[in-house]
Amino acid sequence: MDKEDAYLTLGSERGFQDNLDERDKLYKMIELELRGHEEAVLDSYQWFLTRAAEELGIKVSRVYTPLRNYNRFSLLKSAFVYKKHMVQYEIRTYFRVIQMKRLTGSTADTYLEYVQRNLPEGVAMKVLAATSTRTRTTQQSQRERKITVAAIRRHRLFLLLGFAEPVSRTVSVMTSASDNRSGDTILLFDVDGTLTKSRVTITPEMKAFMEDLRKKVQVGIVGGSDLAKIAEQMSGFEEARKFDYLFSENGLVAYKRGKLIHEVSIQEFLGEEKLQDFINYALRYLSELRLPCKRGTFIEFRKGMLNVCPVGRSCTQAERDAFFEFDKVHGIRDKMAADFRQKFAKDGLVFSIGGQISLDVFPKGWDKTYCLDQLVKDGYKTIHFFGDKTMPGGNDYEIFEDPRTIGHTVTSPEDTRRQVSELFP
Repeated sequence: MDKEDAYLTLGSERGFQDNLDERDKLYKMIELELRGHEEAVLDSYQWFLTRAAEELGIKVSRVYTPLRNYNRFSLLKSAFVYKKHMVQYEIRTYFRVIQMKRLTGSTADTYLEYVQRNLPEGVAMKVLAATSTRTRTTQQSQRERKITVAAIRRHRLFLLLGFAEPVSRTVSVMTSASDNRSGDTILLFDVDGTLTKSRVTITPEMKAFMEDLRKKVQVGIVGGSDLAKIAEQMSGFEEARKFDYLFSENGLVAYKRGKLIHEVSIQEFLGEEKLQDFINYALRYLSELRLPCKRGTFIEFRKGMLNVCPVGRSCTQAERDAFFEFDKVHGIRDKMAADFRQKFAKDGLVFSIGGQISLDVFPKGWDKTYCLDQLVKDGYKTIHFFGDKTMPGGNDYEIFEDPRTIGHTVTSPEDTRRQVSELFP
């Protein structure tokens, strides 16, 4: 027996025999609260926790994302006290909460030991447990421990070999749930301004409404943001993956019932030289703009597009709203898009206004109509699309006008619920 196996074997045979009459605890619920400063690290570790629980037969009842915490500090940049040059520092703390129900003490101990040994640097974990009055004998727990240790070894083998996570269980549940729904009709929703307010998490009322809707008809979401941002707005990756289709970055990264089915890269399409030509020009253009405020992350490189943001994507919600009102009056993004179209007319790029503060840049044909090819291929004949930016120049315009869709213009998440309720009472 190697060192690792000895570590996983929780006690010796003699130890088990000496404690056969002891009773094992039953936990009604165990809650794991994760916190860290890197959202991508938290997302990865959350996936690891849920997949490990699935391998061990542990029921994950809920995964959600509490509001992030901001701490800002304004300090003098100069060493001289009478200088007025200030710099602002911001510390962001992100949270994830995972709740699991009905665990025995032996299973909980083994699972927690396993996941804590794989805790990433910079991530803190807090464990809250609610015990039950029922108990189990140590003989029952011993059998469960042996099964749990075997499942852990199998799960580690999947990770070491680089296999994709097992998704057959989730897919089978979703497929059986959709058997009673129409096979050739799907409702496709934009995210910002349609299911949620811009860059805000979906409300409990809207979330419950969408869950009820998925019982009646097949549902998909399509957004210009990357997967992490869409998942954040949908209350986590697990909630986002419940949709029949999830198209991030206009469908350039596509998931069907939780499984990745398609992915392309703008970097491979354009090449490094053209990519840098645009980035350099856009940064020069942004440097000459005078706005109410500027923050950071003016160009965000995504898998299938570039997102150009005059105010900077690290702005606060209040600064975002202020720029949106300023843009309505001065047309900052309209002028920027017109300038880019003239400069890069020969490169086949599309410049589309999206959300409150940014401009999406992608090759022609890589707008939201890109996802329709997959839906048509899968046999959908009636595709209802709901979006708010359906005017010319908006990032919902092309898919709204596409003959393969039935377009619906909405003004808010509340208006979305009203229109959908009229179609599917």
